[in-house]
Amino acid sequence: MKSDIGFGWTLLDLFLARLRQLDLRGFDCVVGILRGGAPSAIVASHALDLPVYWVEAKGYNEDNTKRKVVDINVLFSKLPRRYGKSRVLLCDDIWDTGDTMTGVVALLSDDYNAECRSIVLVTKDKHIPADFISAVDKQAWVTFPWEN
Repeated sequence: MKSDIGFGWTLLDLFLARLRQLDLRGFDCVVGILRGGAPSAIVASHALDLPVYWVEAKGYNEDNTKRKVVDINVLFSKLPRRYGKSRVLLCDDIWDTGDTMTGVVALLSDDYNAECRSIVLVTKDKHIPADFISAVDKQAWVTFPWEN
């Protein structure tokens, strides 16, 4: 049975508290996955005093059905391409199947020589290669305050 779960703005307070618990020294930038990852990326950018860049990735169709292929559009032409690895904190709102995050991590690793650490606000799978704030049932439909 599908349930609706609505999160409030306090989720970003919990996110900020979690950032302060993690060892995030030595990162070069924050990358937010638009649109849902924008709020957490801005919070992380300010908290860590790092520049923020954007990537647009869509894993859902307009009718909220899941896409088989994630569309990724790079919006951060100023993200430096280094000879050594860049350390990137990658932010998104939700880990559903992991397709979006996996696609963006692959792109950043392959095209920008980036080492990514991922953090999401909510996950539908507790056993993910990312930090997260809250876990919900796989069948839940999640809404965030910026979607209202």
